[in-house]
Amino acid sequence: MLDIVHYYFETDAVGEKEEQDAKLKMRRTIYSQLYSRPYTWGDETSTEFGTQDASGGQQLEHKPYIPPTPVNANAAKPYGTVLDAPLG
Repeated sequence: MLDIVHYYFETDAVGEKEEQDAKLKMRRTIYSQLYSRPYTWGDETSTEFGTQDASGGQQLEHKPYIPPTPVNANAAKPYGTVLDAPLG
């Protein structure tokens, strides 16, 4: 699987300028529709990938603890009413 990922990384970095521009335009369009903010990865000023930089004035909040769903492996619906019964 690592070979496949490596192949895609290499092929993504190689190509004509028009092809790279088309990929960037597609990514910006999809990202803006999904997250309602601009796609900045690869920009010189981009600092958001792999970081949780709170220096921009944004206050980060801790999410509350959500306890795990109780499981009864011997029941027809092991997770109660949270999920449907397993297939098969």
